[in-house]
Amino acid sequence: MSYLLEHIWQTMKLIDEEVRMPNYAKNGTLKLGDAQMDYIRFGSGDRVLVMLPGLGDALRSTKGTAVPMALMYRIFAKDFTVYAFSRKNPIPEGYTTLEMARDQAEAMEQLGI
Repeated sequence: MSYLLEHIWQTMKLIDEEVRMPNYAKNGTLKLGDAQMDYIRFGSGDRVLVMLPGLGDALRSTKGTAVPMALMYRIFAKDFTVYAFSRKNPIPEGYTTLEMARDQAEAMEQLGI
């Protein structure tokens, strides 16, 4: 089969998967003390994959991005239940990476991860 036909075939299969994907893509918000943490969840696998924002997500939240993220990272959706988190909001002055890690652990505990 030619490369072009193979590419078309694979694209058609992906489109079929994408039509069903929004059914299990979820946007959510957790309460962490006086702050909130947005997260998304997608996928149906038995294993869990957690995507952490790092230090540079202050310009963009995961809020409202479940379907686009599920489409972008669909390669993981069959084998994993995928979670992606934003940092908590608001971020207090002097917020340390240790506090960030504790907040992340609390968020994951709330979700049963």
